[in-house]
Amino acid sequence: MRKILLIAILPVTLFSTWLLAQSFPISTQQTVNPVNSIIGSAGIGVANVGGVTFSQNYTPAISFGGGTTGITYSTQLGRFNQVGKLCTFTITIILTSKGSSTGVAAVSLPIAAVNVSTLQWSFATIGNFAAAVTQSPTIILQNNSTSGGIFNVVSGVATQLSDTGFTNTSSLVASGTYETN
Repeated sequence: MRKILLIAILPVTLFSTWLLAQSFPISTQQTVNPVNSIIGSAGIGVANVGGVTFSQNYTPAISFGGGTTGITYSTQLGRFNQVGKLCTFTITIILTSKGSSTGVAAVSLPIAAVNVSTLQWSFATIGNFAAAVTQSPTIILQNNSTSGGIFNVVSGVATQLSDTGFTNTSSLVASGTYETN
């Protein structure tokens, strides 16, 4: 019985040792250790699972009614990872002025969502909003869009926030994953 167990473990151990010593080409300009691709230097990372894989910073922005007149930020950070057709993003926005644009609130996201006519993506947020906003808002990303509406959900009813739901010191922190084209 011990010999059979040893035979079953030995090939896995040899393969694991070989795998750790390898570097596999991703492109003509870059190679990557497969363990670092999966685990990453901080214990979290991105692996190529059959599609384009990359991580990148981007600058998220808030708009009201599609306008951004006078909006200023003390913090405007965004980062996303794309693995195949999945985009995972994290944003942190802190306003110093909500500006003079009016209308419904939206936030930019890095890549357009997949174009499926009945699909919506929803992401939880935390932040600091006007006193009338009593729940943490949700970002709802429509299909084939790079802009998500910022909604307040109370008793199961989603209402899109407008400029009146924000102050000159409002903040928004959100993260989520959605499918891209």
